[in-house]
Amino acid sequence: MRLLQFLILVTCFLVQPPAAKAQSWPADNGKSLYGNYALKTYTISDGLPSKNTTATFKDKRGFIWVGTENGLCRFDGYTFKIFYHKPGDKTSISNNFISTIVEDRKGRLWVGTMDGLNMMDPLTEQFQSFYHNESVASSISNNKIWSLLCDRQGIIWIGTDDGFNRYQESANSFIVYQPNPKLPHAMVGKSVNSIIEDQQGMLWLGNWSGGLNRFDKRTQQFKNFPQQQLPGLKNPNDVWALAYDENGAIWVGTYWSGLFRFDLKKNTFSAFKTPDKSNVGIYSILPVSGNTLLVGGSNGFHWLDIRNNKWEPIKNLVNYAFGDAYKDRDGIIWINAKNGFLKIDSKQYKFDLKAFKLGDAEVKTIASKDDRIWVGTNKGLYMFDYKTGQLSSFKKNPAPNNSLESNDISKLYFDSKGLLWILTEDGFDSYDLQGKTFSHHDHHSALGSLFNEDVFRDILEAEPGVYYLATDAGLKVYNSHTNTFRHYYSNKNDKNSLSNNHLYSLLKDEKGDIWIGTYGGGLNRFNPRTGKFQVFRTSERSDGGISSNIVRGLFRDSEQNIWVATPDGLNKFEVKNQKFVVYSKKDGFASNVFRDITADRNGNLWVVTESGLSRFNPKGMKVRNFDEADGIYVNSVLLNAGKDIYLAGALGLIRFDPLAIPFNNAIPPVYFTDFQLFNKSVLPDPKGPLQQNLNLTTALSLDYEQSVFSFEFVGLNYRYPEKNEYAYKLEGFDKKWNHVGTQRKATYTNLNPGTYKLRIRASNNDGVWNEEGKVLTIRIRPPWYWTWWAYALYAATIVLAIYLYMKYRNKQADLKYKIKVASIESEKEKELNEKKLSFFTNISHEFRTPLTLIINPIKELLYHDDKNVDTSNLNIVYRNAKRLLSLVDQLLLFRKADSQADKLKAVDLDIVNLCKEVYLCFSHQASSRAIKYDFTSSSDHIWIYADREKLEIAIFNLLSNAIKFTPEGGSVRLEILEITDKISIKVIDTGCGIPEAAGEKIYNRFYQETDENSSLRTGFGIGLFLVRNFIENHGGSITYTSVPNQGTTFIISLQKGNQHIHPDQLLPATERSSVLLMELAEEEVHAQQEETPSIAEPQGQALASEKKSMLIIDDNKSIRDYLAGVFKPYYHLHVATSGEEGMTMIRELLPDFIISDVMMQGISGIEICSQVKEDPALSHIPVVLLTASSSPEIKLKGLEIGADDYISKPFDKDLLVARVAGILKSKSNLQKYFYNEITLNPDASKISAEYRDFLQECIRIVEKHITDPNFNIQVLAEEIGISRSSLFNKIKSISGRSSSSFIRFIRLRKAAEIFINTDNTISETMFMVGMNDIKYFREQFNKLFDMNPSDYIRKYRKNFSNNLTVNKELKKK
Repeated sequence: MRLLQFLILVTCFLVQPPAAKAQSWPADNGKSLYGNYALKTYTISDGLPSKNTTATFKDKRGFIWVGTENGLCRFDGYTFKIFYHKPGDKTSISNNFISTIVEDRKGRLWVGTMDGLNMMDPLTEQFQSFYHNESVASSISNNKIWSLLCDRQGIIWIGTDDGFNRYQESANSFIVYQPNPKLPHAMVGKSVNSIIEDQQGMLWLGNWSGGLNRFDKRTQQFKNFPQQQLPGLKNPNDVWALAYDENGAIWVGTYWSGLFRFDLKKNTFSAFKTPDKSNVGIYSILPVSGNTLLVGGSNGFHWLDIRNNKWEPIKNLVNYAFGDAYKDRDGIIWINAKNGFLKIDSKQYKFDLKAFKLGDAEVKTIASKDDRIWVGTNKGLYMFDYKTGQLSSFKKNPAPNNSLESNDISKLYFDSKGLLWILTEDGFDSYDLQGKTFSHHDHHSALGSLFNEDVFRDILEAEPGVYYLATDAGLKVYNSHTNTFRHYYSNKNDKNSLSNNHLYSLLKDEKGDIWIGTYGGGLNRFNPRTGKFQVFRTSERSDGGISSNIVRGLFRDSEQNIWVATPDGLNKFEVKNQKFVVYSKKDGFASNVFRDITADRNGNLWVVTESGLSRFNPKGMKVRNFDEADGIYVNSVLLNAGKDIYLAGALGLIRFDPLAIPFNNAIPPVYFTDFQLFNKSVLPDPKGPLQQNLNLTTALSLDYEQSVFSFEFVGLNYRYPEKNEYAYKLEGFDKKWNHVGTQRKATYTNLNPGTYKLRIRASNNDGVWNEEGKVLTIRIRPPWYWTWWAYALYAATIVLAIYLYMKYRNKQADLKYKIKVASIESEKEKELNEKKLSFFTNISHEFRTPLTLIINPIKELLYHDDKNVDTSNLNIVYRNAKRLLSLVDQLLLFRKADSQADKLKAVDLDIVNLCKEVYLCFSHQASSRAIKYDFTSSSDHIWIYADREKLEIAIFNLLSNAIKFTPEGGSVRLEILEITDKISIKVIDTGCGIPEAAGEKIYNRFYQETDENSSLRTGFGIGLFLVRNFIENHGGSITYTSVPNQGTTFIISLQKGNQHIHPDQLLPATERSSVLLMELAEEEVHAQQEETPSIAEPQGQALASEKKSMLIIDDNKSIRDYLAGVFKPYYHLHVATSGEEGMTMIRELLPDFIISDVMMQGISGIEICSQVKEDPALSHIPVVLLTASSSPEIKLKGLEIGADDYISKPFDKDLLVARVAGILKSKSNLQKYFYNEITLNPDASKISAEYRDFLQECIRIVEKHITDPNFNIQVLAEEIGISRSSLFNKIKSISGRSSSSFIRFIRLRKAAEIFINTDNTISETMFMVGMNDIKYFREQFNKLFDMNPSDYIRKYRKNFSNNLTVNKELKKK
């Protein structure tokens, strides 16, 4: 029976249609139960070895393998590589008739043929064949292979013409299962035509004459599910195809009886009858979606909706028994048919075409309203309803009432009232959608004999009821309220007239000007206010004119740019320089012929060209072209309906969301497909240049004589591969990538010897690139005269010259070395000078602050007659004089240490006692800052020989630094540890730490850690220099460990005994502390005296007073308190101890004046001033900066960022008070200027342009909304473009008034202007300025102008009698 069936199939091959060339069918042909898809056919002319294909499989690398009746093919989207049986070659395929293909877990292909089973390694492209051997029981059961399956466990199962087989890889043999009537659980039917696996891992077999068999891999048992054969009918158990769908059902295709669904739960069959009675044989089944199957039958391929048993044929597709269908992992369906190899891609088309049956009508215009599309053609008007899918038509009726006047429609337009305007070749009509009535309009002027006034091309509603009409007789303006026309036409004697009477398109810009596109006359801009036209033609092209005098379309984008579509480029009009920028194919467009323009919500332009549709990003200059391959089968007219864009043409309508276009984001893998030398392909050969498969090769060596070589490559993307693009680069030769479009070949000639890397990149049809691509190393071997021994010979020739040259070079090198040493010494000297400069700058800062607090109190004592001496001032003088003495002592110590002039004065002392004394100097400071402060010692007394003063200073400096750089709430610990003949002193803190890069540089003279505030740091940079100098003089050492933002530990190691000290440096013991330590400690005590009560007044008291508020910011308490005492009698004072606290208080309190020190830790005075002046809410506040620096750069920086004054320490108190008063006075002048400006009084006051412009802008905006009584500060803030709170503060600063008073004053100012310049009454004027209460109006006017409105009119109103006379004369005329 099986042999008879095969003979029938072979006979059928004789009757088949001729082969056809590969073709792509339009989208309309592809609409089906499967949706909108692209279909392409490959035949012999495309490289197939046979017109009949049998099987398809996509491997792990991405190649498509196609089985035919004449060989196996590997398809890469472009070409078919064919593998034939070669007699005598055991590594070739066993037979050319391919029946089935699968891939195992190792990537090997298993190919079933009509004569043997084959396993192919796709990398080596060699086959291993398996044949039946009667004498070997473990051989395959039959050479005719019908089906293959690789199950989820990776096991290969084979269905043959005589049995079912399992491949055992370990033994390279087969387990055979064959029918045996004696065994109850044996297979039924010996020919296994199909194998599938269900979710439970069971195998299902479709057997000829045996029906459906289930195989349990665990028990090795079969169960048969036969169907009953009715008398006189073919056997329904001749199963040819099986499929398992996602719903868990098995579909059974029989050779004679059609299609069945097998229910796994009920073990029952359900028949799905096809309406085509001739389609009885089912040869393949492919589940393509949840409810759709692709069924290949004896009468072609059909889509089947299993919900309603609806069958839909795929046209022009002939099937046969060996036909099949396969869906790859990208969703592409491949069909093996009798007339070729077909690809069905449901994702290729990005646009869905709704086909209209309009006959030969030409679509000229479309309009949209309420989900209905109106289509104007040269054969009438059509309306398509998207909700119902109904297409209605409107034609000219011979009867004169209620129909179109002409079927030849050029433009459709909906006006502001929803009325549809229809422009035709015979006048123009309006259509009322509610009343469903047409009204005809036309216009014939006295110039009708010169022009064709019946042709209307475009319409634009410039204002409600007023329409601009583009005609063949010029521009007409139709007023529907008065039913009148105004006519503008070309006049060669008038340079301000239209350039041409043939008008095609209209556009209104933001200024109200009308842009007019003509046919042959260029572009015109019409000013309705002057009635004049401005012309743009190609004659001005060299100066930026338009690219063509024929204008097809006009568009205004969101940035108010005017875009012009012409047959010779897309034009953008630049308003600033009145010129055009032209875009064309050179910028990436597919064509230079542009028809229409619109834009999407992201600002991308969508342009209709002669070649399709293009998306253009003007900012990124990126163009994406769409054509028929993307589903663009129409490109006549374009319409933007908000979210969606419509594109129409003769074939129908496309509706799409431009932001939701489905692009192909799959990255295509890249492979080499061929290697050529001198344009001849090179096959793998162990003795040749290519020793293995090209895609396995990572490196390739070529002789220098093999100078012309090429590589072909491919990016595996089957979704319209014609749009794949490629780039390659040979590293070591090419400077940049070669972007070669669709070209897939790279050729190089005459490369120099060396090593190169060839890199290949590919993109898919939507421009998604595989950036990693493919890489191949190429080594070009040198010729003999470039070999090592040749170079050795060359080298020997010049050895003597080198020897002679070496002597000369050594002399030059010695000279260069001396110059370099001198340069390094010069750089070091320069660096030292810079450090010294920084050192003395810091000295200046440290000295100037105490001097300020000494000079001013003494000046007060000298020049005030009050005999009562203010002891607080004397205390300030005393403390700062002691501070200066301490600074001088430190400088003297540094001078001695630096000159090595100070010798040790070692005595026997108790180091524990000494450390405790120094420790106690900082106890109050640590307590005030909530620092945990500890002292520990391993012994109560430890005696060593040391110089008391130097050790005290060293430990004092370390503790001072630790306290200084430890934040509040941190900890500082001083530890003493005795270790046999040594002692260790540790100072441990949890401060900011020392950067790792600082290293040992912290002990250098003048070294200070640089950071963003380095210019504002305090100190001399000599403390740690003194510490290490003193410790090393004692024969000790100092080290440290630090972790940034966690803390630092300094460790001092000192020796016990006196053997390490010179006898001349030993002195009798003494317990007296050094004078310098007492001075340093006294300074710390003064610095931590009790805090005085806050000088700032309570907030409630401050608000009740009329004094202005002042904020003082300084991290030096003495200066802070002194300044507070100076300004307390005149201002409300607020004080801040740091820049951060100061900025917080500025934003909370909005003081009238700010005085800030420049040099502070954290935020500096410069930064405070910058933040205040850059903040619109704070920029009006005056800022005065105080500094101890005399650097002109810092002063200049302060003034550049907007500081109102910059005063150096020591300053004169009276001078500071006077400058503050002067600045506040200028602020009062600003408010005076505002008052005079409001009351229309002339004012010669000079204020900054910033405030004057701001005031004028506020007056302009308020006067713009003057009639609106609800206009408020919120509207004013939105129009100016700042926040409401910022505007309130700025108004308060300028006017001294609230925002409501500010707006009211401007209204009253306008009222005063009206009183002066018009003869309006008081009531009329009141309403004109947005006020409604006459009593309130009179009251507020009196408050502002100190007189009633009536008195103001009598005093200031102009005489209007002359105007009355002119009006009478005009009336007589």
